[in-house]
Amino acid sequence: MSLLIQLLVYRLVDVLLTDIPRRIEEEEAGAAVVLVSAKLASALIIAAGLWDPVLQRF
Repeated sequence: MSLLIQLLVYRLVDVLLTDIPRRIEEEEAGAAVVLVSAKLASALIIAAGLWDPVLQRF
């Protein structure tokens, strides 16, 4: 499920910025920063959703 969410985030950023691979190849730092920040944000949300406080007992 988390892989699907990551792929959807990539697709959403690609739709918003139009042709993200080409923009990154042309060294547009802004496009890469937006993609990385969206991926990190979604990864943190996924990690928070998968975290189980019961497993953190001492």
